[in-house]
Amino acid sequence: MAFCLAILPFTPWKFLAPGYHLFRYTPSRYKAQVETVQRTRRKLARENAAPSEVKAAFVKSIDKQLFPYWYGTRGTIACGYFVTTVLRDAGLTLNRVKLAQAPSEEMIRMLVQKQHIQTFSRVPLDDFVRAVKRQGKGLYIVGLDNHTGFIVYDNSGVRFVHASGGIPFCVLHENAASAGILRKSRYRIVGKISDDEKVLREWLQSDAF
Repeated sequence: MAFCLAILPFTPWKFLAPGYHLFRYTPSRYKAQVETVQRTRRKLARENAAPSEVKAAFVKSIDKQLFPYWYGTRGTIACGYFVTTVLRDAGLTLNRVKLAQAPSEEMIRMLVQKQHIQTFSRVPLDDFVRAVKRQGKGLYIVGLDNHTGFIVYDNSGVRFVHASGGIPFCVLHENAASAGILRKSRYRIVGKISDDEKVLREWLQSDAF
């Protein structure tokens, strides 16, 4: 259950969509953004930042600094590799390939402690979205029957960010309440990675980059 096939490793500019990606969200700018994230992470570690500040920086680094370079990325992009590559580029030390090739439920349980994980079986999508809201704002990894991605809950609402295996075959961010693949999935598992103190501590202490 909650399984997603993986392909060979890729980078977010390998399947660039036409338009703004070609000029604004370029490979060199993505690399610079990754370096900016790492400088922020190291600064927080040096300053022994408060947990709330670390959480906010972790979510911002992924949602506001890295995700935009992926939106519109097209081609045969495996959902699991999208998740693990973003987490790696944010600065987490992980086995990107092994995790990407695992069933998404297993991937989530390897990344997030069980107290931050919830499962839903045959729950209507509206009820699922309300359950996410009850858990609070932050960044989640979600596993479905045959897919995986991220959920972001912030002031703009609950969004589903994923590498779509269907039309339009690209990385999307969409309203979770109207996302077709979320609605169709009979099984959903979410791990609130931004609330996991162990993940945040490892993020600060990571020797990545």
